[in-house]
Amino acid sequence: MKYSIIIPVFNSENTIERCLKSLDNITTTSNISFEVIMVNDGSTDATLSIIENFKNQSNVNLNIKSVDNGGPSRARNIGISIVSEEADFIFFMDADDEVSSDLLLEADEFFEKNNDLNLAMIKAYYDGDFERPHRLNQRFDDYESRIDILQSPEKIQYYTWGVFIRHDLLKGEEALRFNESMDFWEDALFINQLIMKEVQYGLLHNPYYLYHRDQDSSLIKTAWYKQSRYTPLIESGYLELIRVSESIFGYVIPYIQFLVVYHYKLFAFQRFNKIAMKKLNKNKQRKFLNKSHYLFKFIDDEQILKLGTKWYIIEYLLKLKHGNNVAKKIIRKNRPPIEEEALSINEVMRNGRYITIKGEFKSERYSIKEDDEIYIKHRKGIAQGSKFESEGKALKVFDLYVYDSRYNVFTITFPITLAYHYAIIHHDVYNGYKNELALFSIKDLMNLSKIHS
Repeated sequence: MKYSIIIPVFNSENTIERCLKSLDNITTTSNISFEVIMVNDGSTDATLSIIENFKNQSNVNLNIKSVDNGGPSRARNIGISIVSEEADFIFFMDADDEVSSDLLLEADEFFEKNNDLNLAMIKAYYDGDFERPHRLNQRFDDYESRIDILQSPEKIQYYTWGVFIRHDLLKGEEALRFNESMDFWEDALFINQLIMKEVQYGLLHNPYYLYHRDQDSSLIKTAWYKQSRYTPLIESGYLELIRVSESIFGYVIPYIQFLVVYHYKLFAFQRFNKIAMKKLNKNKQRKFLNKSHYLFKFIDDEQILKLGTKWYIIEYLLKLKHGNNVAKKIIRKNRPPIEEEALSINEVMRNGRYITIKGEFKSERYSIKEDDEIYIKHRKGIAQGSKFESEGKALKVFDLYVYDSRYNVFTITFPITLAYHYAIIHHDVYNGYKNELALFSIKDLMNLSKIHS
């Protein structure tokens, strides 16, 4: 098989060498035929000179195409147009990233065994200031070699880098191309249009992609300050994928619903929402929220509830879709029991024959409800219970208020009895849950380290 690696480059003099070195390393591990197409997108620094020097010194088959600056989508489209006819697969990279040296060896072996697949992904890791595995690597945990998006709708894909695409999918004048009018999320739109047409994609478990990300180029400092990150993203990104899904399948498949809501949830993160509130004036906020309300007509509650994120975010998304009253009923019905690890006892006071405990629940998954109770149980019965003193910290997300469930304070006073063991019980009155969260003696209670906290 033959491969074509397309890399758009723009003013990358400080990062391009590590990218080139990783490509050179591929030639030392195999004789697999591949070409590298570097589209120099109007660089004004030393990028072009570095690439040309590398070409003269390396065994990599490097094709350099210099064009006027037009953005990464246009550069990628130009790269696609000059891919060698003999190439079987196209692979996209960014100019400051790296790949493992076994990339093409593993791809060859994979596609020989799975020659019916036209798409395949590799693992990704952040490098630089945010060094960690990419969250989408969870797809690889089950050691599956292929994913069917109709069977596994939560196994989503956002980026084009690190993806093998069979060349035949992109041949011809009518073939799919990157949307050159978009400067954000154009890669997610592109790859998911392909994924929907194919339904299945492969997973290569051994090779990996290093995505370099530092503080200066993080989303907080770039994309969140662009107007294209808001209403245009909904219109040209989310809703376009919904339209494609309806065109192919006749409905919005759960894969697209989950992909959209998984990405949209970032708007509810406080650090990003604060930027949005400053960036968008009142009219633009109103337009964004109106378009968001329309978007969520296509999203089932199930996709919101299975996000596995903080409950205040789920609360916000349900309120955005249904309004306050309906959302509260859905939340009450579906909220999971509180975790044992959420209990924290902050202060213990003894006054004669009585003990007063002050504590809180710090939970990412559970928001205390107004009728929840906390009480002490012992072998002789149940001591006096207590309501929670607060339902959490109020947070404003655009025009809606939600509660951060990590701040739920309680105070409870109970008499010292002859009972040796006591238990702290959380009672979810609405759903009927009773959770024993800690077992202790009075001696333990005076030594907080012995109580679960």
